[in-house]
This record gives sequence, C-alpha cells and structure tokens, in this order.
Amino acid sequence: NLQNVIELACGRGRHVPYYMEKAGKITLVDILEENMVFCRERFGEKKHITYYCNNGYNLEELPSNSYTALFTYDSMVHFEMMDIYEYLKDIYRVLEDGGRALFHHSNYSVDYKADFAHAPHSRCFMSRDIFAYLAHRAGFKILDQKVIDWYECKDMDCITLLEK
Repeated sequence: NLQNVIELACGRGRHVPYYMEKAGKITLVDILEENMVFCRERFGEKKHITYYCNNGYNLEELPSNSYTALFTYDSMVHFEMMDIYEYLKDIYRVLEDGGRALFHHSNYSVDYKADFAHAPHSRCFMSRDIFAYLAHRAGFKILDQKVIDWYECKDMDCITLLEK
C-alpha cells in the first residue's frame, strides 16, 4: 500500500523516480541535511513529497500510526545493530496496523568486531536471524526474508519484509 510511504536513508533520492508516481504521499528521511537539500531541489515541484532530516536512530518527529509503508535499500547494511533496533521500534510506532516495511540489511556475521571501515563492502555485523529477532522484539511479524549476494560476496545481504 503506497498511500503514505517513508523512504529511510534516502540519500540523494535515487530510488524515488521508480515509485513517486505510484505513491500518494512520500516522506524522505536521511541523517544528512545536505541530502535533504539535494532532494528538495531535485523533487521540489512534487507537492506529495516531504523531507525529514533525522538523528540516525529514530523517527521521533513523525506521527504514530500514520504510514502505510516504509523501505530502505542499500543503506541499512551500514547501520550498527543498536541503531537498527531503535529504528525498528520507532518504525513499528509510525506504521499503521497492517503497514509493511521492506529492509535491505547486512547478513555479515563473520566477525562481530567488524565495523564500517573494516568489513567487506563496509557491512556492519548483522544476520538474517538477528534481524528477525530484533524485528520480532519490536512487535513485527516477519513475512519473508531472502539472503542475497552482493557483487562477488555470496550471501552478504538480506531482504526482509515485515508487517505491523
């Protein structure tokens, strides 16, 4: 349901053109103000798009039970586990009942000491099962998970679909 969508960690908005004509309302969220400025300039004429520069771990300024969908792609693979859990709890808060969220996240669990600068493709420590556990603890139902390759790295990432 694309009636009221959040794109988390949208960066410069590279995914927006693929869904902006299908969505009723769009809220673009990113931690970097420079990305929000870029997106405002890029999509400024689109009245159904709003912009939110957040703190990097929650969506505190967005209203509860108001959004039908959320997705993040090619960004959360770099998020620390503690930040992911904080996001999951707040995403659960902002989604309406039946709302869905699609996450592209790391499945790199080889080295728990790995950080952004030292893991392959800057992946943070996470796995399919850890993500499912955190999502369950936040209140979500796990609808589907698919482990995927990332370039030459087999099973490096995962796509997870959740429902409130």
